[in-house]
Amino acid sequence: MHAFSRITALLALLLCVVACGSKHIKDNAEDDVAPAMLVAELEEGCTCEVLADYGVVEPRSIVALPIRVVNTTDEPIVLLDYTTTCRCTMLDLPRSPIEVGGECEIALTFDSRGEWGGVGNFLDITTSNPECGFVIWMSAQIE
Repeated sequence: MHAFSRITALLALLLCVVACGSKHIKDNAEDDVAPAMLVAELEEGCTCEVLADYGVVEPRSIVALPIRVVNTTDEPIVLLDYTTTCRCTMLDLPRSPIEVGGECEIALTFDSRGEWGGVGNFLDITTSNPECGFVIWMSAQIE
C-alpha cells in the first residue's frame, strides 16, 4: 500500500508540474552523451519549477544531478534553505549570493538506500526574495 500511495503522489505531482507549465530544460545532445545539465531560471514574481528525473537508479546507491541556477532578477538572490519530502534527497546550496545575471551550480543528491520502486520527492527552496520561488520535483525508479 505504501508503494502505491508514493506512486500516486508522484503522478499527481508530475501532473501538476505539467499543468503549471514548468520547465525541464534539456540540451539537444545526442543520446550517447552524458545528460545535459538542468537549468533553473529565477524570475521575479514567479516560481521556477525544475523536474529532476534520475531515471533508473540501482539500489543502495547515491547519485547526484547538477542544476545550473541563473538569476534573471534585478537584485542578487541568496538560496537560504530548503525543505524536502524525504531525507533521501539533499541539496547542496551555495553560501554566496547569485549576482544579477549571474549563475551557480547546485548538486541535487539522491540516496536510494532504503528506497524501492518508483520514488518521487519535492524540494521547496527558500530564496532571499519572497517574490522569487524555486521548487524541484524529483523522480527515480529503483531497480
